[in-house]
Parts: sequence; C-alpha cells; structure tokens
Amino acid sequence: MTPRSRSRDSARAILDALVRDVQRSEFRPLSADYLRAVDRVEKLPGNRTGADKSWVLRQYEAAMRVRAGAKRIR
Repeated sequence: MTPRSRSRDSARAILDALVRDVQRSEFRPLSADYLRAVDRVEKLPGNRTGADKSWVLRQYEAAMRVRAGAKRIR
C-alpha cells in the first residue's frame, strides 16, 4: 500500500477496479513482426546475463535529480 491509501479496503477497491478494466479490454494477439523485434532486442549484447547494466542506476539517479529540481508552473 502507498502512503496515500487509507486502508486495505481502499487498496482492494482499486485492484478490483483495475481487474474490471482489464476484463473489459479487448485482447489483441501480438504480431509476428513484433515478436521478432522483441527477440532481436533480447539478444543484444547489453541484455545478456553478466552484461554491465550499471548505466541503468546512473540514469535513474539522473532522472530523480531532474525530478527533484522540477517546479510546477501554472
């Protein structure tokens, strides 16, 4: 639960609403072209086991610094 949710019942209500939305949505099968593209990306050297992925943490920290410095403009 997030700090905003007040109880388990409110969290349950949110999850129930999400389930209803998913059940109403129309299932669309993935195309062969899309599946081939996913396979190609998964086989890239940077996605292999043992590859250096330390850049992900650096990118996340940079994004958090930008977000912390952002100000809402009305």
